[in-house]
Amino acid sequence: MQSYFAPGKVMLTGEYAVLKGLEAFAFPTKQGQWLDVFVYDTPKDTQPTLTYNAANHQGETWLSASYDLLEFKWIESSYDADFLSKIMEMVRNDFWQEGKSYRLETRLEFDRNAGLGSSSTFISLISRFFRLDPFQVQREVFGGSGYDVAIAEVGKSLRFSLVNDSVHFRQWEISEELTADWYIAFIGSKIDSRESSKEVSDKLDLLWEDEFYKSQLEHVSRLIAEANNTMVLETGLEMYQTLLSQLLELKRPYETLGLKAIPRGLCKWLGAWGGDMLLVNKIFLEQYEAELNEFNIQPWNEVIAKQ
Repeated sequence: MQSYFAPGKVMLTGEYAVLKGLEAFAFPTKQGQWLDVFVYDTPKDTQPTLTYNAANHQGETWLSASYDLLEFKWIESSYDADFLSKIMEMVRNDFWQEGKSYRLETRLEFDRNAGLGSSSTFISLISRFFRLDPFQVQREVFGGSGYDVAIAEVGKSLRFSLVNDSVHFRQWEISEELTADWYIAFIGSKIDSRESSKEVSDKLDLLWEDEFYKSQLEHVSRLIAEANNTMVLETGLEMYQTLLSQLLELKRPYETLGLKAIPRGLCKWLGAWGGDMLLVNKIFLEQYEAELNEFNIQPWNEVIAKQ
């Protein structure tokens, strides 16, 4: 048996704008997804097959499929998973060992609806096994910038950018002392970041054409990258989401949740706006504990992997 692991991800900044070249800041999570691979002799009088089973964080199978390795087609699938067919089309025919069958099993450590990267970790894992370029697989199967795949591949906090469809990233660290009073509120309503990006695509096109917003977002990104204390970091995050909200005409979490901003309080979407996750600091959480009580709230430093 071969086993592979890929960590989940949290995007601090860069949502939507990363598709237009703005640098994104993202972190790996302690929890991720596993892939176990079993290779065995094909039983007599049967055709070699690949079977795939995917389990959620509770150990329940949510997807199962079988693939005929002689006719290169799916025999059956419990899920309308076109992405599996696209991936299999990318695998070289000479990858398969003669007379062998395969069983692939993935196991998530986090809730599929948490927004921590069930798709990106899968892309990373399956690409490693099939010896494929994970960024090419990501582009052809799911689309998006690929920052989440980079996190799954490297397992480090990164500054990520996409320039002319070329992926660039470098390691970026932030002290746990700066995030000691941060919390992640898991909303429990999964947002497809790729679909939500399509919805604001026309406004995204204006992002790099508007020199004011472009320069301001770049300036705030540098402020965040160079922040050496929590107040500067949190101020930068609030400035960032305010600018993006104005440009893309998207609601900040305050408007969505019907809550007021408070002095020194922080409340920011993480990733796609409108769902998945919120970043709040201790001041904001204590002020609105009752209103946020319905969400699954975990300390940032307990979710994010140590660097």
